[in-house]
Amino acid sequence: MNPFYKNLALWMVIGLIVILLFNLFQANQSPRGEIVFSDFLKKVDTGDVREVTLRGNAVTGRLSDGSAFRTFTADYPDLVKALKDRGRDVWYLLAENEGHGFKRKENQDFATATTVLFFRQKLLGETHAQGPSSSDSPAGSP
Repeated sequence: MNPFYKNLALWMVIGLIVILLFNLFQANQSPRGEIVFSDFLKKVDTGDVREVTLRGNAVTGRLSDGSAFRTFTADYPDLVKALKDRGRDVWYLLAENEGHGFKRKENQDFATATTVLFFRQKLLGETHAQGPSSSDSPAGSP
């Protein structure tokens, strides 16, 4: 066999081993800030969760120490109730005349107005900011 091909095969095997070792050690680490849903529920019960954003099954937010977290919900219909019972602000929109997302123009407009209100209150600190009420929503109450 040609020495060039022997060296090439050796370097390919070494490269493959390096890639496999890298993947092996990376697989054991959870992504930064990601927590298991059951740990999230425990943190909600102990009051360690400061703010939460729900987008479908994705849950993001901040803990009381200021660190960010993310998790994914299981089928847990009482999550909003559990957060409200702990005195947390919960912002969510439901379009009863649609599935996931907002395709209809009136629902998109309501979602945009609510998002603007959220940013005005949370980022600018405008407690007196007026936004759309649930009676304005063609999709039902937020």
